[in-house]
Amino acid sequence: MKLNDSQTKKLLEYTGQVQLKQLALNMALTRLKTRYKSDSTPATISKCTEDLNAIFDKFASIMESDYNWIVKL
Repeated sequence: MKLNDSQTKKLLEYTGQVQLKQLALNMALTRLKTRYKSDSTPATISKCTEDLNAIFDKFASIMESDYNWIVKL
């Protein structure tokens, strides 16, 4: 389960209601959206992608449904 920068950018710019099940991922997404709003450079998107992928790597067994939702954006 890996996101690419394009998928991360779509997620960070998504204005609808996010349907994630894991609280840790929701909290991380809120933090990353704030970071992205203050600095929307490609370097920031890459760092956000790394951060999200680290979460998915650590909690892969319980985050599969959230990952699948993000990929469908």
